[in-house]
Amino acid sequence: MRFLEIINVNLLEYLPSFMQEYREIRRIMQSEEPEFKILWNLFKKVFNNQFIQYCDEDGISKFEGMLGLHRYENDTLEIRIFRVLTYWNDQIPYTWRVLVNRMDQLCGAGNYELRPNFNAYELRITTKFDDAKKYDELNSMLKTILPANLGFNSINILTPKTENRIYITNGVINYMKYEIRAKLPDAVFKIFATSGFIYSKKYVIGG
Repeated sequence: MRFLEIINVNLLEYLPSFMQEYREIRRIMQSEEPEFKILWNLFKKVFNNQFIQYCDEDGISKFEGMLGLHRYENDTLEIRIFRVLTYWNDQIPYTWRVLVNRMDQLCGAGNYELRPNFNAYELRITTKFDDAKKYDELNSMLKTILPANLGFNSINILTPKTENRIYITNGVINYMKYEIRAKLPDAVFKIFATSGFIYSKKYVIGG
């Protein structure tokens, strides 16, 4: 639920008709209206900041503090909200239903694919994030909730617009395989990362 209502504050309407005729009264009411508009906007801000999805910068920082999450310099508000949502609803024990519910919440139903092969202790996951940071946050969550003996192959399909940027940050991947795939008009660009260290690189696709 998000509070979006915009009101037109008119204090003069709350006075009896005979008082509205006096110029001094009208000027007093007009001078006070901006303060009530500020108060109304503060009320909307406080109300919306109760819900992670609708937080502004001030609101999401409170949730980050509660969870002990760190904000990075180039994080957008959307990424910060996504990161908080990733960790907010942790449920133990982690079951298949919990995983599906988390994926529905983070990716949206129908915007991902889970292909388990439990006989081989493997889970293939395909997502369609348009932001590589969301992909990184999802993989961090998966490393937390998936069993240690279950490897996963994580693939994200990017659909670039005019220009598409893919970021790979420093880190160690133990038993996972990441694939970032971008569909272009005449080709398919892929990046694979397997066990070991991945050094920071930035790829720009498109022009």
